[in-house]
Amino acid sequence: MGNGGAGVRAVGAHSWATVRNSILQGNAVGLQAEAGALVRNDYNLLQNTANLSGVSAGADTFYGSPLFAATGHYY
Repeated sequence: MGNGGAGVRAVGAHSWATVRNSILQGNAVGLQAEAGALVRNDYNLLQNTANLSGVSAGADTFYGSPLFAATGHYY
C-alpha cells in the first residue's frame, strides 16, 4: 500500500502473477504488466492513481476506497 511504483508488477515474456482477494490502495499503479507479461486478477479492490496498466480487470474487480475503520495494525 502507498508506494510510488506498482502494487503488483510483472515484466517480460513468460512472467506472470495471479492476484486474488487483495486490496491495492495508494500506489502509482495498482496492477501492471509490461513487455509480454501477464497479470491474472479477480476479487480485488483497487484505489490507486492508475488502477490498471497493461492488465484487463477481472470480472469481480471493484474500484473505490477500502474504508478502513482506523489506522493501525490488525491481527
